[in-house]
Amino acid sequence: MRIGVRHSAVISDEGMLYTTGYGNWGVLGHGNEKNIRYYDPKLVTKFEKEGLKVVDVALGDYHTLALTDDGNVWTWGYAGK
Repeated sequence: MRIGVRHSAVISDEGMLYTTGYGNWGVLGHGNEKNIRYYDPKLVTKFEKEGLKVVDVALGDYHTLALTDDGNVWTWGYAGK
């Protein structure tokens, strides 16, 4: 489990990524950039749809990064100005 300032993430044994917390700027990865709050972990479906497994995750104040089993790094959230 990774814990950020406003959101948290956990990777299941199967490589599925779940996020929870405040979703400002799309940091949770659920396609919503509004100030939404998830109290329970919710699956980030992008990786499942792509057939990818998440092997590591890092959280910034306003963004999330995920490393997938194919060696690619994915990032989402607030990109700054």
